[in-house]
Amino acid sequence: AVCCRLPVMDTAPGDLADFLAKIDQVTALVQGVARGDAQAMDASDKFLEQNEARVRASRTVIAAQSAGLEAPASPVAGMMASMQRDADERAQRRKEREVQADALKAQGNEMYRTGRHTEAIALYSEALAVLPDAHTIRSNRAAAYLASGDPGHALEDCEFIVKVGGAVPAKVWLRAGQARRLLGQHEGARAAFRAGLAGCAGGERAVFESELAETDFLEQSSREETDASQQAGEATLAHVRQLLAALQAEAAGESAARLAALLDTKPARAYYRSLGGLELLQACSAARTAAAALTADGGRPVSATAGVPGSSADPSSAALTGCLLVLAAAVTECEASGQRLGSNADAMCVAAAALRSAGALQLAGADVLAAVAESPRGRAALLRVQPGVGRDALGRSAVPGAFRLAAALALEADFRASLRADDCAALSPLLADPQALAHAPILMNLCADPVLRARIASSAEGLLSALEPASLSDSALGLLTNLALEPAVAARLQDPRTVRALAGSASGTGVSAVRATALLARLPTCEAAAALCADAGAVDVFIRHVCAQSGALDGPLEPAVRGLAKVCALHPPARARVVAACGEALVAMVAAAPEAILGNAALCIAECAREPQVCTSPTLRDAVPALLASAKRDRSAAQENCSIALARLAQHAPAHLQRLRDLGGFDVLRSRMR
Repeated sequence: AVCCRLPVMDTAPGDLADFLAKIDQVTALVQGVARGDAQAMDASDKFLEQNEARVRASRTVIAAQSAGLEAPASPVAGMMASMQRDADERAQRRKEREVQADALKAQGNEMYRTGRHTEAIALYSEALAVLPDAHTIRSNRAAAYLASGDPGHALEDCEFIVKVGGAVPAKVWLRAGQARRLLGQHEGARAAFRAGLAGCAGGERAVFESELAETDFLEQSSREETDASQQAGEATLAHVRQLLAALQAEAAGESAARLAALLDTKPARAYYRSLGGLELLQACSAARTAAAALTADGGRPVSATAGVPGSSADPSSAALTGCLLVLAAAVTECEASGQRLGSNADAMCVAAAALRSAGALQLAGADVLAAVAESPRGRAALLRVQPGVGRDALGRSAVPGAFRLAAALALEADFRASLRADDCAALSPLLADPQALAHAPILMNLCADPVLRARIASSAEGLLSALEPASLSDSALGLLTNLALEPAVAARLQDPRTVRALAGSASGTGVSAVRATALLARLPTCEAAAALCADAGAVDVFIRHVCAQSGALDGPLEPAVRGLAKVCALHPPARARVVAACGEALVAMVAAAPEAILGNAALCIAECAREPQVCTSPTLRDAVPALLASAKRDRSAAQENCSIALARLAQHAPAHLQRLRDLGGFDVLRSRMR
């Protein structure tokens, strides 16, 4: 036992060893707490709970044995007191987090009640970021996921609660069963409903019994529908084979048109879902014949002029075109089919060779490859078996399917690295095109690589000289937003006409507004650019988005707050205007927004607080409690911004100084200073 004074007499060697071991344990815990080690903090809480009663008992016995002698001060007692204070502080922080999480949960419940499920999910997620072990909030988020049509994430939340252990609320079993049923996991759904049924009574039992009956009914219905779809699929397969044979025999457009029409029918789609497209390619003898003509040397693609059917009049070309159309439809209908097809080296070799050909065959090959590249796994598989297909697509980007293929592959780091390896030579045709903005979706994704972005930016003069900001597409705005990370491009965009046009686009809604706002937020890189943004309408747009979406978690809010912070840092005349217009909204974000928005909102307040007259604005009357609550959290750049804002407000406004003193904020500031 930990005690203030060791009894000299009647102390066995084992007791002394235990005592010294306990001192070592306490010392290690104190050192861990001093380092901020989370495991040490948890261990110290358990240690205090286990030893508190024994410490009191031991001290009583020792006092009696000491015959009234005063015990000398013990370093262990100091350690214990320090640990107790730390535990109390963390308990207080826990209470504060609970209050914050409860407030976010209440907002999420209101969003859920009014049918705004996406916003409810975002609020619940933010609450869980504050308090990850709040199972009620996690269960509520599962309900919101179910209501929004996302049973996969709903099931993840329910399973998390179950795995943690302890008593599982009936609602969690109910939502887990509903999620599994929506995913087609009928047996798992029944298991969840039975688990919930075992732990409830009264009216709740009737709910679970009803859900079990509904699950049995839906499973039977699904089985009957699958049987019907299979029969329809067999008939469709026979029809497809007939049309392919006709294509091979007559080489006429009529059969191709009939095949294309067939691909849009419900029975055909049912067949694609159940069996996928790869089996059809392997089962069709005409396609196998054509595939053999398109490959050589163990499946490696041959050149575009060697062995590729040259015209639509070639029977094997017509048959292969029809089969590739079927494959493209199959992959579009069923993502799993695309992943399997992308991993099939022979099939991808055929499609890549078709892409390098011409006419209808090229279009069909491009469509298959683009469909495979829609999913991340499909892209990875395709690049693994056909590493050169991305360059082929870039060189044929005038073909719609090749364009989609190149834009999708540009999302992959491996493809971007391959372009970087040859000094970006494959990009030259795209950048030399007078209509380079037409390639914006491809170039926008390639900008994720800093080297490629710099290369595109160095060739962007022609693109920027023909720029019409008022009529930019979503992808063009995305491209310019990425390129504006390069100082030369940002400087090129800093002219009144461009800023006004972008401000007009940013005033709307949808993707265009988000991207235009993000682009405007990139422009204030110097005093002159910040003044231009203030004079040409950009600041008005930022303020409007901040005031309109002070509680929103997506859209143009984040770039708008970031843009305001940059303008206020570089252009002092804008500070009073910003605080007067949206000071309350900024304070609300400091209290409840995600960290990226919170940090920029605090930075904006800190920059505005450089002006003494701004600090007395009534819009900032509640700034100190909000900033202080955020500054007390774990150390990060956002919390440091809150501390800076507090210091500046207190420096220039006696009312803020007094409130900071009343709330005990100086300890927080001293901690941040250290």
